[in-house]
Amino acid sequence: MARQKLLILPPSIITTVATVAYFLNLNHIIIPMTMVSCVILTLGLYLYSKAKEGVIIAILSFIVSTVSIYYHAIAYSTIGIDQSRFAYSVRSIVESGTTDYIHSGFYNDIPLFYILPSIYNLISGGEYISPLIIYAAAAGLVPMFIYLFSSRLRLNEHQSIAATGLGSLLPMYRYFAFEPNPNYHLFLITLVIIFSLSMFLDNNDQRPLLLVVLAMVAIIYSHKLATIIISIIVFFIMTTSILGEYNIIQSDPQGRRQRYDFWAILMVLGGVLVLFQWIYVGDYLYSAFSRVFEQSESISVVPTAAESVSDPLIWHSHVIVLLGLAGVGWVYSIKHTKLSEQRVLLLSYAAVASFLYIVATVGGILPQQRALLMGEPILAPLSVVAISLVNRKSIIILVAVGVVLSFSLAPIAIADNPNQHKYYLDEDEYMGQEFMIENSESPVYTDRISTAKAMEIDIENEFNQFDINLLNKNISEESYEYIYLRSAQEQFLIRGSELDDSTWQLNYDLEKYLSNNRNKIYSNSGSDVYN
Repeated sequence: MARQKLLILPPSIITTVATVAYFLNLNHIIIPMTMVSCVILTLGLYLYSKAKEGVIIAILSFIVSTVSIYYHAIAYSTIGIDQSRFAYSVRSIVESGTTDYIHSGFYNDIPLFYILPSIYNLISGGEYISPLIIYAAAAGLVPMFIYLFSSRLRLNEHQSIAATGLGSLLPMYRYFAFEPNPNYHLFLITLVIIFSLSMFLDNNDQRPLLLVVLAMVAIIYSHKLATIIISIIVFFIMTTSILGEYNIIQSDPQGRRQRYDFWAILMVLGGVLVLFQWIYVGDYLYSAFSRVFEQSESISVVPTAAESVSDPLIWHSHVIVLLGLAGVGWVYSIKHTKLSEQRVLLLSYAAVASFLYIVATVGGILPQQRALLMGEPILAPLSVVAISLVNRKSIIILVAVGVVLSFSLAPIAIADNPNQHKYYLDEDEYMGQEFMIENSESPVYTDRISTAKAMEIDIENEFNQFDINLLNKNISEESYEYIYLRSAQEQFLIRGSELDDSTWQLNYDLEKYLSNNRNKIYSNSGSDVYN
C-alpha cells in the first residue's frame, strides 16, 4: 500500500502544480505537466500490474505522438492551415507534381523530406490538414528506439523501461517533432542506421545490412549533414574493428574476419555517396570552399543601438543534466562492463554526438540544437546507468524528479512558452502579412519568425529579416521601404557570421521610432505595417 501511495504522489503533485499554473496564467506548462503525469502513471502500471514491456512502450509512444501532434496542430488550428514554408513547399509538390517550386534551392536537389508528406497528402486527401503531421506522429518511434538501444547496452529490464520513460520527455526531439524540418528527418533515418548496425553486430544476421545501405542512400537525398553522418558511421566501423582485432572488446574472431569485407565495402560506399552528393547531386563542393573563404574575410560588427542578450543558464539545465549524467554513465560503461562490439558502437555514437555538441557550442560550426538532437536517444539510457549507481532510494527519487522537471519544462520543448520565440503566427499576424502580399511589390522587412513564416512563396515581393541597420538605428527609406511589425514584438535574432548568430535586444523603442518617422498604413490588434 505504501508503494502504491508513493506511485500516486508524483502525479498528484504535478496535477496540483498544473492547476495552480492555470490560475496564475502559466498555461504553457499545463501540457508538459500532464505529459509527465501520464508517463509516471505508465511506469507505475509496469511496476505494479506486471504489464508486458511491449504494452508499456506502446503507451509511452502514444503519449509522445499525441503531445507532438497537439503542439504541431496549434498553429494549424489558429488560422486553418499550416503556415510554415515547409508545408507550402509540400503543397507546391502536390499541386505541380515537381520539386522545382520548393522554397529552397538546396532542397530542390535533396527533396526527400518534402516528398514523404506529399505522398501522405495525396493518399489522405487532407486539403486542410498539415501534411507535416506525419513527422509529428513519428515522434512516437523515438521511445521505441530508446528502449532498443537500452537493451543493446545490456541494461536490465527495469532500467530499460526507466530509460524509455525518461527518454519520452527529452526536449530536443519533441521540439523538432512539433516543428519538423529536414534535420528531424535525418535524425529518424540515423536511428534506423545505428540500430540496424547494432543488430548486425549482435547476431551476425546479414539482413539488417540491406536496411543500412538503403538508409545511407536515403540520407543523401535528405540533408546536407549526410557526409558527417556517413563519416561517423565509418568511424564506428574503424573503432570496433581495431578494438576487436586487439581483443580489447569481446568479439568472435571468425565473425570479425567475415565482417572485414563488409566494412571495406561500406567504407567505399560511404566515400562514393559523399562524392555523389557533393559533386553530382548538389554541387556543394565549390560552395563549401567559397563559404569558408568568405567567412575568413568577414569583419566582426558591433551594433551601436542594441545590446547582446543571452538566455538564463537555467533555461539550458536540461543540457547540463543530460550531458552530465550521460558522461558518468559512459565512463562507468567503459570501465566496468564487458565491451562487446555493439556496445562500443553505441558508446562511440554517444561520444561523437556529445563532441559535436561541444564543437557546436564553442566553435559555432553547426547549430547546437542539431547536435543535441542526434545524441539524445543514446544519452538517455546512459543517464539511467548513472542514476542507478546511487544506492539510496531517496536520493534516486530526488535526482529522478530533478531530471524529469529539467526535461519536461525545458523552454524549447514548450510551444507557447512566453520566454521563447513563438514558432507560429496567430490570425491577426497572418492578416498583416496578407495585407503586405496584396498591396506591396517591394521587399518587406520584418523579424525572424515572420520571415520564416511568410505566407506565400510565389509572390512578387519577399519578406526579409532585419539586418545590421536596424541594430544601428539606421532605418532609412532607401534601406527599408516597407516594415512589418507584430504587436507583441520579440527580441531580434540576427543570423550571420557578422553577429555570431547572437540575440540582440534593441535599446530604443522601435514602434515609437517608426510612428514618428514613418506612415502607418495598416494596423490590427496583432500587427502594424509602416511605409
